[in-house]
Amino acid sequence: MEELVPEAILDGVLRFAAEFRGRLVTETMLVAGLNDGEAEAHLIALACSSPPEGHERWSLRLLRDRFIEAGYAEQVSHETIRRVLKKTN
Repeated sequence: MEELVPEAILDGVLRFAAEFRGRLVTETMLVAGLNDGEAEAHLIALACSSPPEGHERWSLRLLRDRFIEAGYAEQVSHETIRRVLKKTN
């Protein structure tokens, strides 16, 4: 992981502002992989499927772990998984 220096932070903020100017941005929009329809469809299908052996139902953390294992994101919080699923409800 690269060291954050003021110049790098400012550069990142300026790039972000240029890319999302005039649009509402949420946490889920910033998570790589959750913005494309394929990843979101995979998450929904996973949540609707039978839970893995040894589990009575899917937990948000278990969904998150399987979503990451499938290669749709390197890192995502269970709260972000909840928000995406709530959005589709």
